[in-house]
Amino acid sequence: MGFNSQTGTRTLTLTGTNTANNTLAAVIGDNTGATSVTKTAAGTWVLSGANTYTGATTLTLGTLSVATDSVGAYNLGGTTGNNGITFDGGTLQVTGTAMTSFGSHTPIFNATKTVGLDINNASNTFTVSQALNQTSGGLTKSGAGTLTLTNAANNYTGATTVSAGTLNLTGSLTGATAIAVNGGTFSESSTGVIGSAAATLTVGGGIATLAGANTYTGTTALNSGTLNVNSVGALGTGAFTISGGTIDNTSTAAIASQTNNPAITLGGNFAFSTAGGTANNNLNLGTGAVTVTGSRIITLNPTTASTLTFGGTATNNTNAAVTTTVNGATDTVSFGAFVLNSGAATVTDVFNGSGKIIVAGAVTNGGAGTNALTYSGTGTMTLNGNNTYTGLTTMNNASGTLTLAGSNTTASGGVTLTAGTLNINNANALGAVGGTFTI
Repeated sequence: MGFNSQTGTRTLTLTGTNTANNTLAAVIGDNTGATSVTKTAAGTWVLSGANTYTGATTLTLGTLSVATDSVGAYNLGGTTGNNGITFDGGTLQVTGTAMTSFGSHTPIFNATKTVGLDINNASNTFTVSQALNQTSGGLTKSGAGTLTLTNAANNYTGATTVSAGTLNLTGSLTGATAIAVNGGTFSESSTGVIGSAAATLTVGGGIATLAGANTYTGTTALNSGTLNVNSVGALGTGAFTISGGTIDNTSTAAIASQTNNPAITLGGNFAFSTAGGTANNNLNLGTGAVTVTGSRIITLNPTTASTLTFGGTATNNTNAAVTTTVNGATDTVSFGAFVLNSGAATVTDVFNGSGKIIVAGAVTNGGAGTNALTYSGTGTMTLNGNNTYTGLTTMNNASGTLTLAGSNTTASGGVTLTAGTLNINNANALGAVGGTFTI
């Protein structure tokens, strides 16, 4: 490089806007003073030489690409001197599988700056054991490989964005970060913790797996992609909205409860387990209140009998009739209880589909209306509670079965069977005197 003929400290600045690989294969070394390397501008530079410089490497913009950090092939310079790497913006790309950590190049994460890490090779796992402490700065994970965060004090408060590959959390995120999974995988192990009060998780594509004991109070949103709820402490205490995508339990056992019992909003159609039935484990989402904001289709995909449980009371808050369709002949959706309408209107809520539906507790009117329930599915629906709604109960599909197992002594709307099978498993199942049983 010509540096060896000079004296004193010096800085090599790599700049330009060409985003194709600009490769610097020559060896960057010191002479009487340390050489430093600074990457500026939006372009991409590749350091492929066996560099020996002992000054700092600073990344401010664009991409700096390296592949090795072993004896005789230190792309980021030698192992002595002030040889750390400072993240002041931009992205560090790690190619190949030889470089699995920062090694002797201690990272410095400048305040307010987003740290970009592109782990390019799908077979490489790059581990960051140092605390990410860039205050309001964030973290962006790209590339097909895996980035693992092991430190228990990652306290940055900027956004965490996963666009490709895997971000694996075995340590803790203690800052108020907004985690966005837009592609690839966010994977929290059983030792991982999302612990900041204001942290949030949004799954807009890809896969997010929560397996730790999380305490975050911000929102959890499943818009598309897959959210695996793999522990009883997976979901934080903040509101959980399901607007699309797939919810799953890919652990090795049933999840029987949720420690934090978040309030849940059913804001769109969604599936339980992936289309191939990758998981066949029961999943209980806790006893938090469930808000139904419109007609919903829930598709059950497990290949063996599994149950998705909403243990809290589900409430239709639309002041209009809604249809809840559950499809999947071997599988079950269970609600803790059901409010037919929280508003003043009189409505008939319809339950439909090929799956099994259970309401464990009472079905109630909710608002001022004389609200009714119709089951028109080809599967089964079981009402186990002591129901108090005052509208008509109707069963009208020849291939379906409605089971009344609770005591409906205060219900007065009567029961109509126009088709299918009606099981009466309680002496008071048909409701109060004055109700009509019609066949």
